[in-house]
Amino acid sequence: MQIVAAKVARMDLDLKSWDAKLHKLRALSRTAGSEPNVDYDKRLDDVEAKCDSAEMKLDELKAGGSTKWETLRGGIEIAWREVEAGFRQLAN
Repeated sequence: MQIVAAKVARMDLDLKSWDAKLHKLRALSRTAGSEPNVDYDKRLDDVEAKCDSAEMKLDELKAGGSTKWETLRGGIEIAWREVEAGFRQLAN
């Protein structure tokens, strides 16, 4: 049970970090040039949607408690990998 609580706490930190990173990237996108980069903004929106999805999965886990960990684990891990992949794509 403590392991699940530690993982949930880490995931909360990840979500906060991702939110801050998205805000920073959006601000940089607005100041980077005179014309908006529609493609980059679309990719930012995509990553933000993935973050929202990951947050919903984590909220579901929190509501279900540690007994739901094994049931929800696969979906949460996939959501986390998708967000991380989205940030890597933004970097390219």
